[in-house]
Amino acid sequence: MTSSLPPRVCSSRLVPRVRRAWLFAASGLISSYASGLCPTESCVVMASQKQPVQGVPYNELRQKTVHNAFERDEPILDQLVYHQVRSLELDLHTESSHHDTVPESWYVYHHKAPFFDTSSCTRLSDCLHALRVFHQTFPQHEPVTVFLDMKSFFGVSHTPDGLDQQLTGEIDPRWILQPADLIRACPAASNVRQAITGACRWPTIASLQGKFVFALTGASLCKPQSRLSAYANNSATRAAFLAPEIESSCAWSTYEKRDDIVFLNMNIDHRDVARDIRDHGLLARVYRGGWSGGINDETLWQAVVASGAQFLATDRVNQTSHPWAAIPPPPTSPTDEHVANDGNRIAVRASEFLSAGGDDRFPFSFAVHETQAHSSWKSMVSVPSSHASAEREGCLIARASRTPLAPMFAVCRPANEKPPHVLVRTVSGGELRAFAFPATALGGFSAESPAFVRLDMDEQSDGTYELRGAASLDGSSWIPLHTESFSVPLRWQGVALHALADGPFDVVVAATQRWNGDSYVSALPTAVSTKTVTLLPAAGR
Repeated sequence: MTSSLPPRVCSSRLVPRVRRAWLFAASGLISSYASGLCPTESCVVMASQKQPVQGVPYNELRQKTVHNAFERDEPILDQLVYHQVRSLELDLHTESSHHDTVPESWYVYHHKAPFFDTSSCTRLSDCLHALRVFHQTFPQHEPVTVFLDMKSFFGVSHTPDGLDQQLTGEIDPRWILQPADLIRACPAASNVRQAITGACRWPTIASLQGKFVFALTGASLCKPQSRLSAYANNSATRAAFLAPEIESSCAWSTYEKRDDIVFLNMNIDHRDVARDIRDHGLLARVYRGGWSGGINDETLWQAVVASGAQFLATDRVNQTSHPWAAIPPPPTSPTDEHVANDGNRIAVRASEFLSAGGDDRFPFSFAVHETQAHSSWKSMVSVPSSHASAEREGCLIARASRTPLAPMFAVCRPANEKPPHVLVRTVSGGELRAFAFPATALGGFSAESPAFVRLDMDEQSDGTYELRGAASLDGSSWIPLHTESFSVPLRWQGVALHALADGPFDVVVAATQRWNGDSYVSALPTAVSTKTVTLLPAAGR
């Protein structure tokens, strides 16, 4: 059986009597859960609708949105790939305590205070870079909604036009759903509200494949000089939508008739208006407010779900540790062994490890016996990056043989806290040595952010073999990690999991490619080595 990876927090369709319809990504589309991999009642309800899930309008999906995505334990790329989140929040400032102010450039952090100004992507351009890499790796992804929380006022050196130019400069405008796109798609519409109500409706999920949707939050529009008011000028031609705040002094009724507003933002105290907003064909985002910001309590989460809001903001990215914050809730992991593959990524789980003793605990997930003088592999390795041991990791590996304690060279990405590194055993039975990530500056990214690893082997003129490991933020520009010489060829090459302790864990391996002598080609699994490795079906991730 072959199935595709599920967005971990994909969405529940908001229709009468359908509260938890199970959805997952199939070849870039959202479709109903495969038979036998979801609760019977959900499958039956979805099937009874007689409407392909691809046809569900954007505003009829409920989604988890990551509050302050930049300061979570999980880098943005892992939020999108491993955790399958499809909505994020970024806080934008014009100034930083650690960097010079640059015209038309925004910094991403929460508050200008110690311990509150850290970020996995320092600048807006850095965060957008992660989004661009995600799109380039998975061009048929479900729509990703990004809320930009404006913490600073627009001004002479930071203008609405400048923000639009940064968004469309880092993200191809063809990949962005803009207000003007909605108006163009509805011939009778003269504004964005008319484009999604009356005779016209929001686009379907299928029509938004590969798209990003940006929306500005951070203030109400009841005052003429708010942090959003400058962006409201010519709002129909902007790159992003407005998502103004509902407050006690600026109620939902204020926005109800405005033709330039289709998103609304509110803290949990105002959630009672979310259903009315939804019934008007608009979109409601609810967050906790106060120091916590996110809806991080199960009771409050359920209260917001009941309110009818489409976007629920929380800090709880990892559904394994907080299953209540998953939409839909996670299914029971199946026990059968097969590959979860949608053509560009697989989810693999190791349930136990080789009992050879010592430190040779690298079961292959899949491997190829290379015979060329030059071999090369590169892959994205996406990991949970939270609630997991850093001593468990996904690797590209080359081995002299598949016997225990054979010479080996592995480029690994730990499951949590640490950057990629290289592990080496040069002689049979020798010790395993580790080589840490170099102190190379990563610009505006955290050390944990590089999600791509690469392994190369070249036969030398003296009969030895040179192995090289590298890591990358985008799979194109590589940071050298370590080079080692071997007296024997390491012909067995592929993907492996590594752990210093027993117990199941999983990683997502994506865009895995190997050199075939002429070019890089997709390296789909060719063999499952032993029963110690369970290749999870997508639905079991």
